Amino acid sequence: MLRLLLSIALMSSLLNVANCQTKYPYSFKDFKPEAKTYLEKLVQSGGTCSDAGNIALNYLTDSVAIGDLKRMTLAEHPLLRAAAFFALCFKYNDADSTLEHLPATRAQYRRNDSTARRNSSLIDSILLNHLDDSAIISFCRGDWGTTYSYVSDYYLFISRGRTKILQTHLDDKIITNYTYLANSDNNSFIHLLKMRGEASYTIVKHLAHSWANNALVNGNEFRLIAALSEYKKQEDISFILFCLMRMGNIAVDSRFFYIVENNPDTAYFKYIERSYRRFKRTIIKKNYSQYYEGVYHDEETYRDKYLSFLGALAAYKNQRSLKIFNEILHKKIYPKDFFKDDELKWELYNILIKHKDHVYAGLVNTLKKTALAYDKKYSKPAEQVIIPLCTGCEYW
Repeated sequence: MLRLLLSIALMSSLLNVANCQTKYPYSFKDFKPEAKTYLEKLVQSGGTCSDAGNIALNYLTDSVAIGDLKRMTLAEHPLLRAAAFFALCFKYNDADSTLEHLPATRAQYRRNDSTARRNSSLIDSILLNHLDDSAIISFCRGDWGTTYSYVSDYYLFISRGRTKILQTHLDDKIITNYTYLANSDNNSFIHLLKMRGEASYTIVKHLAHSWANNALVNGNEFRLIAALSEYKKQEDISFILFCLMRMGNIAVDSRFFYIVENNPDTAYFKYIERSYRRFKRTIIKKNYSQYYEGVYHDEETYRDKYLSFLGALAAYKNQRSLKIFNEILHKKIYPKDFFKDDELKWELYNILIKHKDHVYAGLVNTLKKTALAYDKKYSKPAEQVIIPLCTGCEYW
């Protein structure tokens, strides 16, 4: 029996290797010597933020023909496939008319426009044919450093804004077959699901429940829970609360405040009141360290959490939320160590303006004079900002 299982495993492995070789038949030796040098440097860099990797990407974008890049998307090494797709996306972007390269004649404009459409259709076809590319790569995201992603999810990230094909072709079959994309750190798949609106509700709910049942928490779980909360379905409230509680103490969790501010369901309000009682207790005792339970212990985090709480509370626009705001101001239930002068009143004024409602009209008028005076005192004149031209800056 053991021999049979080993034989089956060996056959499966051989079939997988054969399938990979069939779908991705090209290796370094199949490309021009000059390109090979840059490709080897790219692989040696490991996809991390390095000069060698950036030089290789620039070379592919500027000097390698479209036909060679297309073949490179079928290379056996996943970093080569990803780099080739990156270069193709930028070549396609450059093929369109820009302020720097305006066509001289109407005929030239028609040729440029035709080239852009042709290039875009090639991106679309590569994207749709490689959504099953589950090889994992590392790649540089500029100031965000190096991150890890499936090749297919990297394609979604790189092509976002350059093609609308997935907005029309992300049908149930594609979404069902490639749900593993939601598990990537890159988050492009979840972003695309949200862009489809109500059409993605079933799959977002399915993914969220699947993750909860398997206890998979890698950072994307909250993105899915937040996406699910945006549909504002009453039937999902208890599940969302369950997931948030599993991730931590929601009474002190900015993720919970974010969801509440965007969907202030009455079922959440008792937890907002619980949050207020906890803030009140720690502020009166000035024992802020207890608030973090050893996780976040710095002033900026405490201040930000408190402001997130105020935003969630303001979203309710009812007499109970107004009562809490009045108590905060009259009894000074806020961390005074973290707000200078009338800064808290200025912050609260802006929060209430954001959640404008007749319930808050009297409180807004009370805060207005102080808030405007604070704004005048501390606001600086806008400086002229010169944004450098940078090829590809919008990616990062």
